[in-house]
Amino acid sequence: MLQFAAVFGVATVYVGLRSLQQLNVQHSMYAGVFPVSLMMALADSWMIAVLAATGVSGISVAYGLGGGTGCTISIMAHKWWRSRNVKIQNR
Repeated sequence: MLQFAAVFGVATVYVGLRSLQQLNVQHSMYAGVFPVSLMMALADSWMIAVLAATGVSGISVAYGLGGGTGCTISIMAHKWWRSRNVKIQNR
């Protein structure tokens, strides 16, 4: 059970960062590209380490659920951040 939780957590972070990076590119948010790229590299290394430690059998459900969760959180956070910046610029 702990292995599934670890894979879910890794997938949430990793896919969330990838989604955030795509949104940064789509909306030309240059300031976020390099920090997110560095975080993606760390998350990628973390993902490889966790998958190597847990093995690969039976984790696709945990990885899929974690990926969907990370993507959803990334979209919500990006929308919140953009709405916050628009309000600041309109003052």
